[in-house]
Amino acid sequence: MKININVIGLGFVGLTTALGFASKKKKIICVEKNVERFNSIKRGIIPFKEPGLEKILKKMKQNFCVFSKKPIILKNYINVVFVCVGTPSKSNGAINLDQINKTLIPIKNKYKNERIIFVIKSTVPPGTIKENLKRFKNKNISFCSNPEFLREGFAWHDFNNTDKIVIGYENLDDFIILKRI
Repeated sequence: MKININVIGLGFVGLTTALGFASKKKKIICVEKNVERFNSIKRGIIPFKEPGLEKILKKMKQNFCVFSKKPIILKNYINVVFVCVGTPSKSNGAINLDQINKTLIPIKNKYKNERIIFVIKSTVPPGTIKENLKRFKNKNISFCSNPEFLREGFAWHDFNNTDKIVIGYENLDDFIILKRI
């Protein structure tokens, strides 16, 4: 079983996640649409404060990170797409899912036959996947939840010293793949 991993959104959660997997010798597609952030990270400069991450980026980017402005979905692979985009609050306090929707729609529309597991790491309330994202599902697309427990300023330490990993899933095969990753 060949697995292709994309991490979309290279803020402190996404970049830490991508580099964490890369440090475990996994090839990671690091996706960022913001041109300034993309160029900065590709040069090895982190455009936000996260102690220790820049050193890890410089070490990992040579062998284990592929930088792209769009996801790279491969045929004959299980494509695991970690969604780490912003979910700011609306004025009424509800979570704004616009960035998640803008991430999922093009992938769903373009890749109709490839096996894709979307893993939502973005902050969303319980039930969001079941209620709001079910319209994206098809026979090849499924969803999991893998909330992050990373503190800003301590993300690398927290990723490597976590006391819990939570995986929400509907399908046991997805859980087995995420557990393997």
